[in-house]
Amino acid sequence: MRRVILLFGLLVGVLPTAASAQMTLTLRQSIEMAQASSPAAEIARLGFSQSQWQYRASRARFLPALTVSGSAPGLQRSIEDIQQDDGRVEYVQRNVTFGRASVALSQEIPMTGGQLSVSSGLSRLENDFGGTSFTQWQSSPLVLSLSQPLFQFNEMKWSRRTEPVRYAVSRRAYAEALEAVAVDITDRFFAVYLAQMNLDIATFNVAINDTIFTLAQGRFEIGTIAENDLLQSELQLLNAQSDQSTARITYQRALQDLKLTLGLPYDAVLDIVPPSAVPVLIIDPDDA
Repeated sequence: MRRVILLFGLLVGVLPTAASAQMTLTLRQSIEMAQASSPAAEIARLGFSQSQWQYRASRARFLPALTVSGSAPGLQRSIEDIQQDDGRVEYVQRNVTFGRASVALSQEIPMTGGQLSVSSGLSRLENDFGGTSFTQWQSSPLVLSLSQPLFQFNEMKWSRRTEPVRYAVSRRAYAEALEAVAVDITDRFFAVYLAQMNLDIATFNVAINDTIFTLAQGRFEIGTIAENDLLQSELQLLNAQSDQSTARITYQRALQDLKLTLGLPYDAVLDIVPPSAVPVLIIDPDDA
């Protein structure tokens, strides 16, 4: 009794899963799924994302750059020998504390390939030597500098002109890659549909030839046909069964190929629904 209850529970748990694996798949759904999650679409998406970040990085080069630098307070301790007037040598401890900070604002000049920068800095030095202590400050309120290479290739000027073109090319290549994915999944979709039709036709031929062979057996038993005609009917039935097996293998192969491209489970049950009408495409030659 416990085995029966356990078996019933397993069936109840398995049947909804099998039913949920069934899926009605149209051509539009196949294209959307392939463009969203297929490996080819993911590769195209990652390549376009790389082009986007490369374009943003090239544009960021021409923006003002603010740089803040400095060092944490440092301490140096040492013992130095000092010779006195009477010839004696005394060892005196020296403590040096220092720190500095600076800020700079720079701007690239694309037309000339140079760089204009404005900076300011402040440093502090405290020296404690032999009981005598003093502090020094050094500041640079405003430093204006211009760096301009001469007789060199102006890479920034041409980068400003070529990077937008490269980005436009990568955007169009990404759109082309998605359309190539749509074309590929369309071929795979109709390959499954065509294989399914061939399998249905082969199954129908097996049924017809099986009926003919059954009738031929009855006619042979009553002596209305020769043995040669019976063997011909049997041969046609065997050929039809062989064609059915080949059509079934072709259908299974095309179906698994479609599932693999769409990222569907291996045991998913698909109901292929072909489009009811072919859309009319009007392409402008100038746009093309």
